[in-house]
Amino acid sequence: MSTHPRSRPRRSSALVAVLGALALGAAGCGSDDATTTTDDSAARTTTATTTAASPTTATTAATATTTAVAPTTTTAATSASTTTPAAAGGLPEGDPAAEKIDPCSLLTDADVVGAGGKAGVHRPDENDVGKGCDHGVLTIYVGELHPNFTAFGGEKVPGVGDEAYYRKQWHDLRTRVGGVRVDVQCRLCSGSELPTLKKLAGRAVSRLP
Repeated sequence: MSTHPRSRPRRSSALVAVLGALALGAAGCGSDDATTTTDDSAARTTTATTTAASPTTATTAATATTTAVAPTTTTAATSASTTTPAAAGGLPEGDPAAEKIDPCSLLTDADVVGAGGKAGVHRPDENDVGKGCDHGVLTIYVGELHPNFTAFGGEKVPGVGDEAYYRKQWHDLRTRVGGVRVDVQCRLCSGSELPTLKKLAGRAVSRLP
């Protein structure tokens, strides 16, 4: 009878040890779950931050691209506007074929006689215009057009060639037909000078090749 009362406390101690072990295991699992939850929250926070930053980066890149392209477009427009006025107007280039024209073939004896001269008078001459033909009372010159054609002034005379100018002090009418220049100078022409020069120049340019 004295044996049974001693064995009961041992079973209670064993039960207490098992329950303690179970309590420790449960505490450990709770700690792991908390750690996992914290890691997941950090990951979500990082992802959200990265996603929010992306539009800013894209906007910055787009702005940089626009800034780089704009000066190129402006430069092209400026070049185009600068290039357009430089191509306009001006005289045509001189025609080198003018050097092959015989000035004595441009007026006939009848033309010279009608201006108060004599038939058969045609001597070679030359000046800064080009080759010439001296008919006594008048001289005619033909040559390649030069940029100074309009620089000498004079009264503009319509109806002769493409452009013609009369200078009373020089007694001449200079005429342009394309890139060829024809000058007629009266030294001793009879009649009114300008009408005579206009008639002679008109006939001369009509015989240009």
